[in-house]
Amino acid sequence: MAGPVPGESLARLAELYGVATEYRPAPDRTVTVPEEAVTAALTALGVDTADPAAALAARERELARRLLPPTVVLTGQGLPSLPDGAVLPEGTALRVVTEDGATRTGRACLDGLPYGVHRLTATTPDGRTGESHLIVAPDRAPGVDGRHKG
Repeated sequence: MAGPVPGESLARLAELYGVATEYRPAPDRTVTVPEEAVTAALTALGVDTADPAAALAARERELARRLLPPTVVLTGQGLPSLPDGAVLPEGTALRVVTEDGATRTGRACLDGLPYGVHRLTATTPDGRTGESHLIVAPDRAPGVDGRHKG
């Protein structure tokens, strides 16, 4: 027997930590994850779920202070994807460490990066730092001409 479904605060908290509160085992069926399972997953991530509303408020404050999201995507268009409204403060120093260990610094460090997964660090003039995975990918996957068999 499934337990109660997650409340609104717990569901939002789970979303902010990337924990699913439902899944689709078939195209026409959605299953809600029991509250106990969501709580167990969050606890395994180090979240104190005794007061979901307080934990949610703390997580929202933490995310609001972040300079960078956990992952930034840079496509061939040369503009990294940051969350809506996210702007780095003026004078923020950027550094990229590429997959092969090369280091690039300055605003131009994002130009001409090879495709791959790199590490991006931002340091503000007041000393705050943020780190992110930087994924550099083409705008679209290459296609093949004509009909091919697989």
